[in-house]
Amino acid sequence: MKVEQAERSAIIAGAVTIVAGAALTLFPERCGKPIGMDSHPAALRRIGVTDLATAPGLIAGRPRWPWMFARAALNAGIAAGAVRYREALGDRTALIAAGTFAVLIGIDGTAAKTLRAAGR
Repeated sequence: MKVEQAERSAIIAGAVTIVAGAALTLFPERCGKPIGMDSHPAALRRIGVTDLATAPGLIAGRPRWPWMFARAALNAGIAAGAVRYREALGDRTALIAAGTFAVLIGIDGTAAKTLRAAGR
């Protein structure tokens, strides 16, 4: 990944994280319903608050790489949570969620590594 791509990835991740974080914080039951997590609003709200805490660093942090590593770690926790709640989610939904977040971990981790190497 090129440095410019990593910078753009961080900004996009920050923007998406703001929207997702606000939705999860304000409307956890509504956000959780499609994936079977509506009965776990506290878990979704914690994810939302953490998203909101990392978003400013992703968008405007100097350096940005620690924030991208933090986002990768958050996504790892979400993937682990999908596996933990497998019975509530159902095997298919849990697998899709864990797989999706595994891809995001790879993207965020690669961007963080690129930004760190560039001192950004």
